[in-house]
Parts: sequence; structure tokens; C-alpha cells
Amino acid sequence: MKSFNRRKFLVFLAIIAVFISLTVFCASAETEGIFTYSVANDEATLTKVDYTGVKDIVIPETLGGYPVTELGDHCLKDDDSTLGEEAASVFIPKTVTSVNKSAFQDSDIKRIIVDENNPALSSDDFGVLYNKDKTVLFNAPSAFASDNYTVPSSVKSIREWAFHTCILLEEFTIPGTVENVGEAAFFHCLNMRKLTIEDGVKQLGDAHGCNVFAWCYALEEVRIPASLGVVAASAFTECYALESIVIPEGITEIQWCAFEYCPALKRVYLPSTLTTIVKGAFGNCTALTDICYAGSAEDWANVSIDTSPYAGSSPVVIDTCNIHYNISTEAYKDLTFENDNDILTFSGSGTIPGGWHYWDADKDTVTTVMIDGDYETIEAGAFADYPELTTVILDTDSTAIADGAFANCPNLQAVIFFGGSDFSASAFGFEGTCKVYENADAAHTLSTSQGGLTVIPYRFSASALSLLGEVTFESYEFFDTLAAFSLKYDDIQKLTFTRFTFDEIPLYFYPIEGKKTTKRVEDNTLINGEMYPLIYEDDAETPISFNQLVAGIADKSITSFSLISSDEAHPQIKDTPIVIENPQEEEDNNNEEGTESGIVSVIKKAMRWVITLLNKLFKILGKK
Repeated sequence: MKSFNRRKFLVFLAIIAVFISLTVFCASAETEGIFTYSVANDEATLTKVDYTGVKDIVIPETLGGYPVTELGDHCLKDDDSTLGEEAASVFIPKTVTSVNKSAFQDSDIKRIIVDENNPALSSDDFGVLYNKDKTVLFNAPSAFASDNYTVPSSVKSIREWAFHTCILLEEFTIPGTVENVGEAAFFHCLNMRKLTIEDGVKQLGDAHGCNVFAWCYALEEVRIPASLGVVAASAFTECYALESIVIPEGITEIQWCAFEYCPALKRVYLPSTLTTIVKGAFGNCTALTDICYAGSAEDWANVSIDTSPYAGSSPVVIDTCNIHYNISTEAYKDLTFENDNDILTFSGSGTIPGGWHYWDADKDTVTTVMIDGDYETIEAGAFADYPELTTVILDTDSTAIADGAFANCPNLQAVIFFGGSDFSASAFGFEGTCKVYENADAAHTLSTSQGGLTVIPYRFSASALSLLGEVTFESYEFFDTLAAFSLKYDDIQKLTFTRFTFDEIPLYFYPIEGKKTTKRVEDNTLINGEMYPLIYEDDAETPISFNQLVAGIADKSITSFSLISSDEAHPQIKDTPIVIENPQEEEDNNNEEGTESGIVSVIKKAMRWVITLLNKLFKILGKK
């Protein structure tokens, strides 16, 4: 009996040993060509693809005789990736019905193509991977070929890690049809500059931390919807370029570390609906000194604010900030501004409000305010007390400018309207004189000179800018105004005047259109004349137009120029060279070379730089 039991026990052990060995054998990694895989339950999972030098990866339907049903963790990771240079496409067969969330992480894949007969998966023309009915966005290839992408309206969910390390992506809009976005979905998108999350999106990550947009180092602009209810934990951690954030009405909580380590963040607008700010929410935001809050001081006192550092590493920031009360976040949600060489540029829509503003920090040095957008109102005090402001440019339609909007700007000389606006002299309330240039085809309420303002109607036709009235300029004022007009009309070759007088302007003009010789203006009056601004590139004998100058600065084909080639009557500006020291180097680095939007941006930047240069140069030289 004992012998029988022993034999039975040994047989049992042998069976167990065989079972274990078979299991180990089946689960061990196998290689077939460039594919490494494992087998379980008679199905193969792809674990690694060695696609160095391979441009088109075709995943087989079977490996080792087993159907390939799953793409495993990091199976397409390329440790030696030079993103985009050796990028490959990958074809997924109909047998693969499961794709791990990190399958394409750190890969060098430019396009994902799914067999149209696959019952569970699909892809679009951009090579983005979805479930079959495109309600869930699974993965985008890391070498994603598009710098911006529109999510289809059918999508309800964006999966975890979906756009992880898509470093070529620059702009992204999450439509309101998407209800939730998974953890780390856009983690490490290094070149994403602009992000719009439309109203309707309800959730980013989860309450335990999400990192949805963490490490998006280039992110400059974010639009957050009220539908989220909360700003999720670590959502924008280490977004180093983020300077401004507007939290809309309807958001009640900013969770832990939501904006931690955003060292450039210096403008924060908080809603009156806010009840809780969790610790570390603005940790290490070292540039943040002021916060605009839509509620009252009493409301702020009721907000639960944990100022303790998260994990003991984040310096307390928010409790040292200056809080400015009763400033509506709605007024700022569609407003953006930028100070570039003391030219303050606004874009967006809605209202430019009065009261306290972040842009007032530069009021003592700003020389030009350029408003480019669809603004309905500029409120009183929006730009009051700007001592160096000389020029206001309004490229907007139907804007009501309140009395006192530009009050106490003693050096204001020119206001240029490219569209129609409603205003009175009181909008520019100061003791002095100012020229208002208005499009003759756009009616304004101020139709005659009044209150220190001289109205000069103008028209632009073909390449000629016509000033319809008596105009008097000093040299720096002339060039500053010409530069401002050139921002709108980019092919100005000549200017015509009904009557033009000038003071100390050493200019030349062509008395007859097309004539190649130049003639010096002998006296200080030009009636019914045509004037061509003279700008010489280096030692060239033929002048170039102002706009050619700006375009040359933008593309770096012009590195130096002289405003007047030879003028004995004005030796202080004779052969005045101006050397350009790459004013657009930083902007060039931020714009992909060859794109239309990049070129336009660079030209605008160059134009603003030239306005500043001419304004300062001629203010010094023209008055000697």
C-alpha cells in the first residue's frame, strides 16, 4: 500500500513538473524575423519590434503558428530614435484586437495603419489609432506628421498616454464632444504651444493625479472650460513656458500640483466660484506675484487655501501674492497681450477692461499700443497714464472707445484706425495735439477736428497710401507713422498728399511716377505730390521700399541699411548706418521654417522692431 502511494505521488510530481516546464516554454520570449513575442493561451503577444532601417513595418497575423492578438508594453519603443529622420509606418493586421496603452510610447512611428477588416480597431488618414467606431482615441504615433490635429466629433474618450511624446505636435483642440481625457494623454509633448479644451469636456485624468499635459515645456496658451468643474491634479506640472492662465467661472477647485513648477507663470485669473486651492497647486511658480480674483475680499477669505508645500519640496507662493479683487475672468478669457520692444499688442475679442491690469507693469516704457482683434469696447482707464505712448493702432471694427481710455498720455501723436470705431476727443483726454488717421470709407463719430485732435482721412489703393488733407510731420513722426501703416498695408511703394508740410525731413521723391531719377524737395511744402521714402540697403544706388526692408529683416537677407545715403543739408544723419543684430533669432527658433504662419509672425515681429528703431532714432536725430 505504501509502495503504491509513493508511486502515485511520484507520478503526480512528474505531471506537475511537465506542466510547469510547458508553461515556462510557452511564456518564454521567441523571435521571428524582426519580431519578438510571447505566447499564452495559444495567442501571441508582440513584445518587441527591431525596426532599425525598416520603413514599413507589417505585423504578421501569426507568429510561431499562433495568431497575433495583442501589442504589448513598449513593443515599438526605439531606444536610438532620431524622431522623424528614420520614422516608419506600421500595419496592424485584423487579428490584433488589443493594444496596450504604452505600445507606441517612445517609438519612432509616423503612421499607424489598421487592416480595414479588423473587428476592434481602426485608423484615420493621419495614422491615428482608434477603436472600431472611433468613439475612443487610442494612440497617435510619436513621429506624428501633423503640427495640429482635429479630433473627430465621434470621439467620447481619449485614452491614457494617447499622444505621449508626440513632440512634433504644436497646436491641439479637444472638442466638447470628448467627455474625458486619460492620464498622461499629452505628457511630454515638448513643442505644443497652444491648447484649447472646449466646453463639454468633463474630466482630465483622475483624482489621484493625471499629468495630462505635464512636461509640455513649450505650452504658452491654454483655454480651460467651466465643464471640468476642477483643474485636475498635476495637469500642467512643469509647463515651463506657460505665462498666463484664466480659470473660468464654474471651476470650484484647483487640485494638488496642478501648476507646480511653471516658473514663467505670472498672470493668473481666478473665478468667484472657486472654493478650494489644494497644496502645491502653484508650487515653484516663482514669477507669480499678482492674482486677479473675480470675487470680493470677503469671498476670498472663504476660499480654502492650503499653502503648505507639496511633499515638502514646493516653496509657498500663493500666500505671498497680491490679490486684486472684483476683476472678472470673463473679460480676459479671450484677450491676449504681448509686449515686444515696448510695443504692446492685443489680440482676441470682447472687452479691454479698465481697472488694474497686468500690462500696466510696462506703462512707463510702452511707446506703441496695437489692438488687433474683434473688441467691442475699450473701457475708461484701459491705457491711462502712459507717459511714453506715441502711437495707437486699431485694426478692429465697431469698437466703442470710452472717454478716458487713453487719458493722460502726454506724448501721444498718432492714432491710426484701419476699421470703424466710435469715440470722442475725451477718449484721448490730454493737453496737447494728436493726429487721428481714419479710413475714409469707415465712418467715425468724430468727423471733424476737436479737442486737440486733428482728423486726417486716408485711402489705400494698389500700392499708394493717400493722405486726404493737410499733414505736417517731423522726421521721426513721419517714419513712425509709415511703419504703423505698413503693418496693415504690406505693399506701400509711395505716398500721396493733398497738402504736405514738414519740418526737418531730409527726404527725396519721384516727381513723376516711373521716373528713375530722384529730386530733393527744395522747400517745405509739397502740394498734390507723391513721395517715396528712401531706404538704401548697404551701398546700393537704388532705394528699396519700407516693406522690402521689413521683409529683408525678417528673412535675414538684409543685415544693415542706411536711412539717407547722402544729405549735405543734414550732416547729423548723413550716411547713418543701422546694423541689425538678429532681432528675430528667438522668434525663428519658435516657428518652423517655411510655414506660412511662421513667416507672417516673423514679419510682424520684424515690423514692430523697425517701428521701435525708427521711433527712437528719428526722435533723437530729427530734432537736432
